[in-house]
Amino acid sequence: MLTSLYIEGHTPFHRLPVRVKLAALLALSLGLFAVSSLWVLVPALLITTGLYATTGLSFREGFPASAWSFSPSCFWVSSISS
Repeated sequence: MLTSLYIEGHTPFHRLPVRVKLAALLALSLGLFAVSSLWVLVPALLITTGLYATTGLSFREGFPASAWSFSPSCFWVSSISS
């Protein structure tokens, strides 16, 4: 289990079952992947940034150095698929 990713909270979102949260993440991710309109993508980015700000985590806590080791491969894959 990924306990190091858990952020304790008492919001309605925290009380949702994990399956519901993962299904929503999958549906929203696939929906955004299919969209190329900035009128949809920019508000999605702003909403995501706002939600991240509510966690109380700093940028360094949310994105540790170990997470950046995967970024070169992500850029490589995205450049091939473009």
